[in-house]
Amino acid sequence: MTKEIPPTPAPTPSSNPPLNPSPNASLNAKEPVPVTKDVREAPIKDARESTDTLFIRRTVRSGQAIHHDSNVVVLGDVNPGAEIVAGGDIIVWGVLRGMVHAGYPDNENAIVCSLQLSPVQLRIAHLLSRPPEGFEAQPRPEVATIREGQIVVETWVSGRSPRK
Repeated sequence: MTKEIPPTPAPTPSSNPPLNPSPNASLNAKEPVPVTKDVREAPIKDARESTDTLFIRRTVRSGQAIHHDSNVVVLGDVNPGAEIVAGGDIIVWGVLRGMVHAGYPDNENAIVCSLQLSPVQLRIAHLLSRPPEGFEAQPRPEVATIREGQIVVETWVSGRSPRK
């Protein structure tokens, strides 16, 4: 004996729950409940939380200038005569020999790090640093931060950058 199963009617749009219901919305609600907030309205407190990081997958050559409102990551070298100005952090996966200004104009929490840090000029927020005469760059990753009102360069240890 076979039993026939009647076809199930296709769901109507009004019977489907919203795709992204809010935690307070009932799943049986007839109308979708708005749950998203425009993230552009919320101020960003820390540049590291920004989603508009600029990735540069090449060497930045002499005469080139990169200016960006958020973080900048360079997968390559920054040659002497090149300039990078960023509102957030500057990370160079290579040799940094050009001029960099992280935290422009007044973000003192910004950092600059590189596999080999030997910039012509390094700025973070309003502070400026230059290497001393006869300076030899260390062949290891380093990070520059502001600590107690001055720029401090330290070895990047175990993949963690030093913080205040």
